[in-house]
Amino acid sequence: MMLHHVGYVVQDIDSFAAAMPALTLDRTVEDPLQHARLALYNVGAGPLVELIQPHGPEAFTWGHLTRSGEGLHHICYHGLSADGVNALITQHKMLKVLGPIQAVLFDRPVIFAITRRRAIVEFLL
Repeated sequence: MMLHHVGYVVQDIDSFAAAMPALTLDRTVEDPLQHARLALYNVGAGPLVELIQPHGPEAFTWGHLTRSGEGLHHICYHGLSADGVNALITQHKMLKVLGPIQAVLFDRPVIFAITRRRAIVEFLL
């Protein structure tokens, strides 16, 4: 299992990205399931950065943006099967909250869970 990306919820992708050093845009998509605009950035050879711009109250991340403001939302791992992810969730007593669902940005399914310390973790399958 390896770190794939970190996800930030932002009010405006373009202005947030312009203020961050060393980001190189890979791609952007509109995600109708999440009701959000998503952008993926490279940062050298390290993990990627995902910026999530929710479009309104129906977006999964709207509550996070309105309660906490812009900032870190989740970390994402890859390299496990769905069974491996479910075993890890059980082992660490996490709460599975969503998935598997298709991630438009990655064209792959993902699973979301919350740790006992209330951190959001995404698993790219």
